[in-house]
Amino acid sequence: MLVIVALLFAHLTAAVPAPQTPLYPLSFPSTPEDLERVRQSAGRGEAQDEFTLGFIYLLGVSGVERDRAAALAWFRKASEHGSGQATFFIGVVYDQGQGVPADHVEGVKWFRAAAAQGNDVAEFRLGRAYELGEGVKKDVAEAINWYRRSAAKNNSVAENMLGDLYAAGDDVAQDYAEAAVWYRLSADQGNGYGKMKLAELYDKGLGVPKDPAQAVANYRAEAEHGGPIAQYEIGLAYRDGLGGLARDPIEAHKWLDAYFSSVQPSPQLDQVKQMLLDKVDGRQPR
Repeated sequence: MLVIVALLFAHLTAAVPAPQTPLYPLSFPSTPEDLERVRQSAGRGEAQDEFTLGFIYLLGVSGVERDRAAALAWFRKASEHGSGQATFFIGVVYDQGQGVPADHVEGVKWFRAAAAQGNDVAEFRLGRAYELGEGVKKDVAEAINWYRRSAAKNNSVAENMLGDLYAAGDDVAQDYAEAAVWYRLSADQGNGYGKMKLAELYDKGLGVPKDPAQAVANYRAEAEHGGPIAQYEIGLAYRDGLGGLARDPIEAHKWLDAYFSSVQPSPQLDQVKQMLLDKVDGRQPR
């Protein structure tokens, strides 16, 4: 799946407290009658159904053959009738070259138009464009500006991007305390990446007081939601008795097994797994 779709999925599945307009259609027609109703409504100029019909063509669902040209045509109609969602996806179509030649400049034009309609993911995507120099001249200060606008609408992915920029210190002054602020905002919304990065800062004492217990608490929160790296870290914490946890071989096995079951197996990884589990069980590495 396209990188932008993965980022959007992360945004949409985060627990966002403030109500926002959904980026995707809330549902798709499940019967021919439902599809016909959407077609008729779209034909009358109803923006939401124009957008839904465009998305149906973009994905090729609801018994409709995939047709990116038709998708773009319906997105344009919906955008003309005020749909910020459709405006954003016109940008995606051009940026990713979905049925048209890839054109980052044209993509940015539509992302900017969607941002003007209040679309927080378009604001995030503009930030990404300025950070990478895609379709615009690279300008990290402008990237931060757009990430901040998106974060102000509770976009946890934008909050993570701000955290990453300040933590890395590339093209901006490194500031772990500022990074911690943004990771915490993201973590508070349930974003797994934000929890992981905040845990790392507590683990190393960067921008926050070193606090293994807080690190473990954040790792555990993400591990319980299936985050593989967090599962690995909490497994090591139980193995070594870190962060206020008593050594617990059973819990260590549980979390390390969960981690290794989620990654691509290989002979080298099997060897690492065995070494880790040998240490859990107090055996000499094989």
